[in-house]
Amino acid sequence: MDYAPVLASALFLANVRGVSFLANSGFKLTVDKLLTTDGLPIGAATFFRGYPNVWTSLVPSGNLLIAGDFSDVIQGTWSAVEVLVNPYMESAYKKGNVALRIILTMDVAIRHPESFATFEVPA
Repeated sequence: MDYAPVLASALFLANVRGVSFLANSGFKLTVDKLLTTDGLPIGAATFFRGYPNVWTSLVPSGNLLIAGDFSDVIQGTWSAVEVLVNPYMESAYKKGNVALRIILTMDVAIRHPESFATFEVPA
């Protein structure tokens, strides 16, 4: 089944514009295995029919496809980026390295939840 256009069409019916896709690299393996009736690989460009798509580890499952207008994702930061240096960390210090810890306090919210849809490919 051609999942990407089905999700995009459902979102377009809900007046969502600017649809993009997010998927795990495990989903890319699923797409790479899809073949045409002639036995040729379909490929990601054809599968997504020109819609923008990103392969990311932020999607927890290799069977999950997320579609939506990602301009409806709001990110709020509550502080500046904090960089803490610990030159006395035993294992790093012995190797001549310095340990860094980088912290950013933030929240993420969705402006219009109806701007998103997901599909889980049956295993």
